[in-house]
Amino acid sequence: MKKPVKFKSGCFNWKIKWSEETAEELYGKTDHTTKTVTIYQCSSDEVTRETLLHELLHVVLEDKVEAIFNFDSDKKDFDKEENLVRLVSPALMQLINDNPELVRFLSKGGNK
Repeated sequence: MKKPVKFKSGCFNWKIKWSEETAEELYGKTDHTTKTVTIYQCSSDEVTRETLLHELLHVVLEDKVEAIFNFDSDKKDFDKEENLVRLVSPALMQLINDNPELVRFLSKGGNK
């Protein structure tokens, strides 16, 4: 399957950069300034897909997590968002993988 290179979130157009670099500590990163998600080479397709979902959650949660946790600007605030995404992304990925009919129903073209 062809890897996506762009997506829209809210009123912003985002890019997905599929890096040739091998993942060491981070499998991906999200840059809210340049609206770019970078995914590094992962050990398997499953890890790659879950990493993309993980980064998409960072995109979706931009500004929202700040409101939920009433952030000040220190490192612990980033940790709260990262921990939330780490807890949610594997479970959400499993839900998506285990329920293709549900995903088709939820998607825009699901009723065709």
